[in-house]
Amino acid sequence: MSLWSLLNTPVWGPGSVLLILVLLLRLSVQVWHKLYLWDLQCCSTDLTGKIAVVTGANSGFPTTLTPEGLDLTFATNYTGPFLLTNLLQGALQRAGSARVVNVSSFRQAHGYIDEEHLIGAGRPLTFNQNYDCSKLLLASFTGKLAQRLQGTGVTVNSVDPGVVYTKIMRHFSWPYHFLFWLLSFFFKVGSGGWGRALLLSALYSSSSPVSLQDSKQGAIPVLYLCLAKELDGISGKHFNSSCVITLPPEAARDCHVAQSLWNTSVRLTNLDKVD
Repeated sequence: MSLWSLLNTPVWGPGSVLLILVLLLRLSVQVWHKLYLWDLQCCSTDLTGKIAVVTGANSGFPTTLTPEGLDLTFATNYTGPFLLTNLLQGALQRAGSARVVNVSSFRQAHGYIDEEHLIGAGRPLTFNQNYDCSKLLLASFTGKLAQRLQGTGVTVNSVDPGVVYTKIMRHFSWPYHFLFWLLSFFFKVGSGGWGRALLLSALYSSSSPVSLQDSKQGAIPVLYLCLAKELDGISGKHFNSSCVITLPPEAARDCHVAQSLWNTSVRLTNLDKVD
């Protein structure tokens, strides 16, 4: 049987060809991740005596106000991290060397800054735009906090983990579920939503290197910012899902907007009244 005849048999219908192309593309994505992403197994960072605080993984829907009158998505993705990180500043600085890692999203490029959103007001938001805007606020906070902590030994950076297939889809209708399932062949697979991660990397060290099990691909960029020795002293930067430094959106780099947002956040969280 000729090759042409084989390819024209029923088993090689359009659906079969499409499936093979999808699988080949999926394989190429996996190979790319393996060859070019930071390899956790090669990390020699010693974690003996280190303390890590991780928050998030909540999969931050639907639109709701907290008992304090704050928008739940903004409170989860921005206001909460703002307050917690500031409350831990003393511990971070006493550690001598610490890292704050804010988990951002490529969706921040589709957001805009309106401080009224923090209290569930402001300009109307389209579908999922509260998520986009909250991540943009987090990027602005990252730059401002890094500036305020210069010279303290505490670094602050943000990272986009990439598109991770998580339980966040439980809030969507079945057509979105199906579409997301099809696209998930090209996504990084994860077990929960990535809200953000805060690492207090400090305290002590010893001669034994860290030995960790394989993590989900979506966690690799986050772990890179937490563990990579070459990032010692690097602060105020944004990393993409390939662990490369990139510029955050222009709005997140506006120092006047960042200061105004900081002042508003201090007022909303009563941080100025905390001893």
